[in-house]
Amino acid sequence: MACIYWILVGPSAVASSRIHGIRIHEFLLASGHRSEVLFAPFHYVSDPPIRLEDCDSPIFAPGDVVVLQKVNGPWTRALIAAFRRIGIPTIFLDSDMPLKLPEARLATEVVCSSKYLAEQYAACGISRVVWIPDAYEVLGAAPRASGDRKLRCIWFGYSNCDRESQIQKLQREIFAGMPDCELVVTSNATSANSAWSIPEVWDLIRSCDVAVLSGDDTPESFAKSSNRAIQAMALGLPVVAFPIPAYREVIRDGHNGYLCASAEQWRRALRRLRNPRTRTRCSAIAYRFARRYYDVEHIGPIWLSLFTQLAAESGESRIPGNDDRDIVRNLNTMRHNAYMRLADILRNLEGARTQYCRVLASRADLAAVYRALGIRSGFLRDLPGVRGSASKL
Repeated sequence: MACIYWILVGPSAVASSRIHGIRIHEFLLASGHRSEVLFAPFHYVSDPPIRLEDCDSPIFAPGDVVVLQKVNGPWTRALIAAFRRIGIPTIFLDSDMPLKLPEARLATEVVCSSKYLAEQYAACGISRVVWIPDAYEVLGAAPRASGDRKLRCIWFGYSNCDRESQIQKLQREIFAGMPDCELVVTSNATSANSAWSIPEVWDLIRSCDVAVLSGDDTPESFAKSSNRAIQAMALGLPVVAFPIPAYREVIRDGHNGYLCASAEQWRRALRRLRNPRTRTRCSAIAYRFARRYYDVEHIGPIWLSLFTQLAAESGESRIPGNDDRDIVRNLNTMRHNAYMRLADILRNLEGARTQYCRVLASRADLAAVYRALGIRSGFLRDLPGVRGSASKL
C-alpha cells in the first residue's frame, strides 16, 4: 500500500468528515502508513472542483487509494472517472440518504457507515459495497455513581428541520409530563440550550445522566449510523433511542440502554433510569461495550484491510521519476487550483444576485442569496484571493 488520499466534504467541524475521514487518516499515520488529506474545504462543499489535469506530472501511482467522502456531482464524477482511466482505485464513502448512485457506480468500492445504507446500495445493483461502523471519538472515565438530583438527559448532534420537530415532540410528549427529568440540547440549532462546540461538548455530555436519540420511520433516519449512541456509551451514558436499525445493532434493551418507539416506552425507560442503581448498571455495561468493540484500534484495522486489498489489486509499484518533493509540489498545485476555481464559482454567484432575488420575491441582500443557496456564512471570507464582497457576509 503506497498512500491513502482523502477528499473530504468538509472540515473537522463537519461530523462525517471528522469521524469517517480525519479519524481514520490519523489512525493510519499513527500506525506508520502514508496518508494525505488532499482536500478538506473550510466549509461544507458537496462537489469540489478538483481536476487531475491541474498537475504537470503524475501524482498518483499503483498502490495508491483515493477516498471520496460524501462528495457528489459532476466534478466528482469526472474525477472518479479520471482515476479509473489511470488505474487508481477509489472508495466512495457515504453516510446519508439519498443514495449517490452515479458516484457509487464509478467507484471501485463503496463504504457505508450503516448496514442499512449498505443494503440500499446493494439493492440498487452496487456489488462492491461494505459496511464499516464508526469508532467513537472520545473515551470518558468509567461511569460514576449518580446522585438523587433531577435526571439530566441530553440530545446532541447536528440538527435539521426533521430533527428539530423530533426534539420538540420529545419535549412536548415526554419531558413536559416528567418534572423529575430535564432535556438538554446541544446542536447547531439556535433553539439549542448550548451551541455545539468541540471539545467543550464532551464535558457537557459527561455531566449528564442519559443520552436520548430521536428518530422516525423514514429511510433518511434508518440510514443513520450508530456513532452518536456509541459516543454516548464511550462517555459513560446509557442511551434511550428510537429503534432505527443502527441503534438496534448496538443497544440491548434494558441492559446498556432502551429502545423506544412509543411515548409510553420513552416514559417507562426514563422512569427506570431514575433509579441510581439501574442507571449505574446500564452505564457500566454501555461503557464496556463501546470500549471493547468500537475503539479506533478495532475499527481502524478493518479500514486498513480494505486499503491493502485495493492496493494489491492495483499493484504496488510507484511510477519511476516521481520523488516525494514532486508529489508534494503537485498536490499543492492541485489544491490551490481547486480553491481558486471554487472562489471563482462563488464570485459568479454575486453576478446572479438579481435573478435569485426575484426567486426570493424580495430585494434580499447578498447574504440572503447565499443562505438560500445553502452556502454558509463566512465561506467566501475564508477562501484565498476573496475579499471585497465577502466582507458583507
